[in-house]
Amino acid sequence: MSLLIKNGTVVTAVDEYEADLLVDGERIAAIGKNLDGRADQVVDASGLLVLPGGVDQHTHFNFTFKTATVRGFEHSNAALAGGTTTIVDFANQEVGKSLRESIDRYNGEKAAPKAMCDYGFHGVVFDPNEALFKEIRTLPDFGVPTLKLFMAYKGMPYHCDDDSIFKALQASTESGVTIMVHAENADVIDVLQKQCLAEGKVDPIYHAESRPPIVETEATQRAICLAEAAGAPWFVVH
Repeated sequence: MSLLIKNGTVVTAVDEYEADLLVDGERIAAIGKNLDGRADQVVDASGLLVLPGGVDQHTHFNFTFKTATVRGFEHSNAALAGGTTTIVDFANQEVGKSLRESIDRYNGEKAAPKAMCDYGFHGVVFDPNEALFKEIRTLPDFGVPTLKLFMAYKGMPYHCDDDSIFKALQASTESGVTIMVHAENADVIDVLQKQCLAEGKVDPIYHAESRPPIVETEATQRAICLAEAAGAPWFVVH
């Protein structure tokens, strides 16, 4: 199946110009003038912009926090309506299960039957243990080249201390996996949150005041040191 988009304004990373665009299967076969007679379907894009599909590489569909769950892949048509054709969602490890088992289950139940756009996954550590650090080496084998760990949220199952971050970074160097961290000092935040609660400071503004910029600065610097010690590249989310 081929598609010819005619007379549109093609927008690339460096240029903007009027041209026809020929798509053959799932690949752009040609961009130029007067490409008539070469496609099964023709769309006139006069007066319209022809844009590459966007990639949103940080989404949290179906994410549950305490009693609230956000919407899932059944609403991924909203991404397409806005020009985002691919998303990379965070698939959380289930406590007591491997990453692969968790991601396969999430995909089978929450993503594959409902997704309306292209998608991939980042893994998220919820149960740091020795088996998981070994499993990191196999993540690219099933299409997951990235893994996120939380330095924040003390007391939650997904909080990771420094030795977990360091072991994950060490394991990543052998497989090409990129470790991603949510970098905030969990202990300082925990103290400040308890102090706010004790003083009755529960308005939304105190969420910000209980996690001042220094908690992110310190954790990011600490993660830099851990990555240097492990000889591993890494990525700070947010």
